[in-house]
Amino acid sequence: LAAGLILCSTVRSHAQLPPGFTQKRLSGDDINEATAMVHAPDGRIFIAERSGNVKVYQNGTVSTVHSVVTTTASEQGLLGITLHPQFASNGKCYIFYTDPQMTVHYLDAIIINTANQVTSSQRVMQFDPIINGFHNGGALLFKDGLLYVAIGESNSSSESPKLDTYRGKILRLTEDGQPAPGNPYYNEAGASRQKRSIWAMGM
Repeated sequence: LAAGLILCSTVRSHAQLPPGFTQKRLSGDDINEATAMVHAPDGRIFIAERSGNVKVYQNGTVSTVHSVVTTTASEQGLLGITLHPQFASNGKCYIFYTDPQMTVHYLDAIIINTANQVTSSQRVMQFDPIINGFHNGGALLFKDGLLYVAIGESNSSSESPKLDTYRGKILRLTEDGQPAPGNPYYNEAGASRQKRSIWAMGM
């Protein structure tokens, strides 16, 4: 009985929205197979769909902002999205996705204006060839002005400890995709770009 009361109390507390929040249910017609989302300072919510669409939720409606050509075979697709720390002034948004031939992953930076129009798109990085379509990674996050990128080991665990590949790593990069100062191998003489980009390994 005590356990049941605790459970009921927990369910009720999670069902209550914090002050200032509203709840809206979106259908599959609005968003289909979302893989990640990110909140902008002005209240917009940007959503990545695995099929390649970047959508925005604003003022109660969902619309498509940008699309990339990708593949949804295996576990591939548009897998990650994040906003630059100064998104409010520069409109810069980063996306991680698979090329349509399922051979590599890309990191692109797009500029989204306040009217939800993409004014430019730039390739920031192309990662190692895909061994197969599984364990892709793709999570993106800015912290303290640096970009963290999670790369899967392409379903090959032996790739994770290797220092000459991005596979199975968390990368720590500058906003233009360069290795970030302070990375473990950043100052190692003769180290490859892959090695200098590594922040953590064995993923």
